[in-house]
Amino acid sequence: MADLLRYEDPTLGSYIGLLPFRNELLIEQQNGSVTHYTIIWIRACKYCVLDIDFEEVHIKRDAIVFLSPYQRLNIKKGFPDSGVSICFNHSFCTELHREEAPCNGLLFNGTLPSVIHNPDNKLEPELDLLIKIMEREFKKKDEMQEEMLRILLKQMVIHCTRSAKNVWKQKYSLNNTSLNTVRQFSALVEQHFREKRKVSDYATLLNKSAKTISNLFHTQSSKSPKAVIRDRIILESKRLLIHSNKSVKEIAHELGFENPADFSRYFTNATGLSPQYFRNHIEKEKL
Repeated sequence: MADLLRYEDPTLGSYIGLLPFRNELLIEQQNGSVTHYTIIWIRACKYCVLDIDFEEVHIKRDAIVFLSPYQRLNIKKGFPDSGVSICFNHSFCTELHREEAPCNGLLFNGTLPSVIHNPDNKLEPELDLLIKIMEREFKKKDEMQEEMLRILLKQMVIHCTRSAKNVWKQKYSLNNTSLNTVRQFSALVEQHFREKRKVSDYATLLNKSAKTISNLFHTQSSKSPKAVIRDRIILESKRLLIHSNKSVKEIAHELGFENPADFSRYFTNATGLSPQYFRNHIEKEKL
């Protein structure tokens, strides 16, 4: 296995790293969560099961996985045979995180499933070439290195965004306008779920009616927009219950609930378990 290739500017706080792996998945994590924006290209895999934010993802050949900071990743079964992971922080490429960026809400910073299964024959050679150039660029130490690495990363994300958009449009018969609305809704939920729990709140931000949003999700997903909001709140609840020492009262306050009883009722209705039971008996047995 090759050593980690990295570029870091302590003055600006920017960072990007590339790590090829074989027979095990190596990425930078802390307390079970990824610490940076991460792209994992699983290039060969007979069969493995990833646990991403408490949801199982089955990989049968190859896949590209996109993770944002604080997402939870574990390998439940098997190991990828080979691949590469690329980690970078917000400071390294702020343009990717603008609200209007096509990848925002689709690959990163959203509620949509961020996995491309079995990348097509057009995407793989593009990524392979970019990674080879990136590996060489990590070894060059001059004033143009950071910008060159940033350009290569942006090209990689653009290729992946195009592929993901094509998958969504073909699977759900969406046009560009509808897909962009779904992407924006996903990004807005990620940004506001702590204080906004009504579909109408997001419809207002999108300058659309709540009925329009609901109808759009009815055509492309088994989840209603209300369920998307609820599931994001529950996901954050689980993360805090497992990976923090905060009390249920503190978690309730952080997620915008007026009192712990309201939070406990909301969590129990969604999961069938109380927050304290989940913390004590469910996930800690798996860690």
